[in-house]
Amino acid sequence: MFLRHSNSSGDAHSVRKHIESLRQYFPNMVEVKKHETYDVATTVGARTITFRISVDGSFPAHAPVIAVVPLMRHRLISPSGAVLPDAHPELKSWTGHANLGKVVQELALKFAQDLQQQEATGARTSGAAAHPYAYPPQQYPPPAPSQQPPAYPATMSPYPSAYPGAANYTTYGGYAQQQQQQQQQQQQQQQQQQQQQQQQPSQPPRLQIPSLASLGLNLEAKSDDEIAELLNNEQKFGEFFNELPAIKAEVRERERARESNAAAATKTAELEQNVEQLRKESESAEAELTQKRQPLDELRAKQAELLQQLSAQALAARLQQAANDVDRQSEAMCAQKSSIPATDFTKEYLQLRTLYHLRAAKLESLLKST
Repeated sequence: MFLRHSNSSGDAHSVRKHIESLRQYFPNMVEVKKHETYDVATTVGARTITFRISVDGSFPAHAPVIAVVPLMRHRLISPSGAVLPDAHPELKSWTGHANLGKVVQELALKFAQDLQQQEATGARTSGAAAHPYAYPPQQYPPPAPSQQPPAYPATMSPYPSAYPGAANYTTYGGYAQQQQQQQQQQQQQQQQQQQQQQQQPSQPPRLQIPSLASLGLNLEAKSDDEIAELLNNEQKFGEFFNELPAIKAEVRERERARESNAAAATKTAELEQNVEQLRKESESAEAELTQKRQPLDELRAKQAELLQQLSAQALAARLQQAANDVDRQSEAMCAQKSSIPATDFTKEYLQLRTLYHLRAAKLESLLKST
């Protein structure tokens, strides 16, 4: 039997027909679980998604479960990833005569058009409930009992039912509203912070004055007389100032920078001299090359002229001209044969005609070879 729960050969034939139509529309179809789960990959918008079709023993009497992998937010896809019956008329009122491959292809086209429309309008909103692919609360009422498909065992499909009740939408919608409220509160807090920053007057940066301990003054160890002497005697103050650790460090750093700059300047001057010498050598070599190239250019021009003269076209033209000259000479001799002895005429005429035919044969052979 074709499926685990099929009860007739007619059902098996119908199932096989649906699977063949799926393979016809999607040649890349993969059978994940034999006779139960099939994956078809397709491009929707700017990404590739997979439609996972799950069937059981009640198929094709009841609609298959079609899920989207990976999960994408869309108004026609449940939070669990199953395609809702409202996504396609055939899924909403399923009959065994529907074409499964065509249904899946039309679903892919529908999702692609929705994504293109979203990109064209440039709709970018914050909050899950305001998103065009979010799940607003209470938008999809539960189906009537007559439309509810039979409950299948959990082993039939790894995906939840494609016909969830209203409680699922309410729960997801409440979560979306909560997310939207949190984002709105964050935006309000950011706006308040920006307003407070704009209202506060700009203050100039405060000058960071180093502490006496960081300078190493150690004034506590000096007496009042020594401090007075430092304030009144510039020489003593200068000696005291130059002996400070911070000043000594600055002097050492300045000397190090000066030595480094001097070394860099010396190296730059040496490199400049080397560059100038190399430039002169390059100019001299270029002048010598130009001088030596002139005879080479003349020889190349002569070589090109000789090659042109010895080309197949030139040789053919010269052979043709020589053959025509010999032909005219033989014709002129024929016109004067009455004044030429017969023996001399025959000998010279034969020589001219032989030469003509020889040149004509060479010309023909040359033209055939080219």
